[in-house]
Amino acid sequence: MSNILLDVDTMLYRVGYASPAPPTPEAACARLKKMISDTEGKITNSIIPSMGETYQELLVFLTVPDGKGRYRDRFNKETTYKVTRALVPPPVFMEEMRVFVKTNYLTHLCPSSEYEADDAISWHGWFNHEITGKNRDIIAGVDKDLNQIPGYHWDYSKDFIYYVSGAMANRFFFHQLLTGDVADSIPGIKGIGPRRADNLLDRGSNPEEWWDIVLSTYTNKLPHLSEDEIAEILYERGNKLWIQRREGQTWYPPIPEKNHV
Repeated sequence: MSNILLDVDTMLYRVGYASPAPPTPEAACARLKKMISDTEGKITNSIIPSMGETYQELLVFLTVPDGKGRYRDRFNKETTYKVTRALVPPPVFMEEMRVFVKTNYLTHLCPSSEYEADDAISWHGWFNHEITGKNRDIIAGVDKDLNQIPGYHWDYSKDFIYYVSGAMANRFFFHQLLTGDVADSIPGIKGIGPRRADNLLDRGSNPEEWWDIVLSTYTNKLPHLSEDEIAEILYERGNKLWIQRREGQTWYPPIPEKNHV
């Protein structure tokens, strides 16, 4: 049986930043409800049957500010995590929408200073992948970071389903180490975009080889830095990019672990 693992955080931001903006909290919650219903309906009526699976339940994952900052803030040194978000007005009616989600759905509340919604989804995905060899749950969301999680993915904005294997999930993490993540204020290597990163990683075929490629690329591109300085940069960037695979996990090179394949 398949569950739907919904990263609802992005939906809240899409509603809260919509143009025109919802005029009232009730209107915002109505828009959010329709987005969730449309996603659940599409997956349960079309996608899951085509997989030969039966539908179990919708599990919603919601990051909740707890007044202690973000989990990844603890790694700030070179840059500040998601600093650009502080430069724009906050989305409207966020708290009202969070209350709506908590009240109306089976919701995993993710305290912001400990982990985020995509981390909790990842625990499910990797656990199922290791136990069964194939995560049959549907990960519903549009955040590219979710590609670090093995399993079936539903991008509701593009009406598109695809499968991420364990190897693909591992490779995507190293891809992000090379390119960085502008949206989250995480630098990569200057001059290396997605296509160049793919070309570099094509030279390897497993996490150990991809790590060697990343490390040698950083060393070659930053010759003015010492090994210790490069290690510090990679530790910071890696932990800001890394989606936890079990609760409380910190990334240390050369994770991904050998059994995560």
